[in-house]
Amino acid sequence: MGPGQTGSHAPQSKYDEVVKQRVLAGIVGALVATAVASAPAAGSVRPAPTLRLMSRNPVTVAGAHFPARSSVQVTLITSRGRTRRVRTSAQGAFTVTFATAIDRCSGWLLTARQPGRALVVLHVAVPQCAVARPT
Repeated sequence: MGPGQTGSHAPQSKYDEVVKQRVLAGIVGALVATAVASAPAAGSVRPAPTLRLMSRNPVTVAGAHFPARSSVQVTLITSRGRTRRVRTSAQGAFTVTFATAIDRCSGWLLTARQPGRALVVLHVAVPQCAVARPT
């Protein structure tokens, strides 16, 4: 330390200040770019996966909004369970057919399952069909 200095830092040069400002600006810019890149794009919220019964005879099921090119286990439960494995398209859709029929008076349950994801369920309770009267 020189005469008259009492432990304070030496004055910074203009060059040191400019370098610090540029480094700080670079760090802030990198943080902003990372935040923008990791935020979902406007309107990019993916709809929830869905199942739709396309036909009762034979039972044909369509799935939509699943992850692209992923494996899905589809199960049809009537009086017994039947399972098929399908792969979704690039758009996250699939169609699967079961070699059986379901009538409108029977209850049934369809499920689609993917490892590590929520179970998608399509369920029809037993409707109140008219019971045939004995004659």
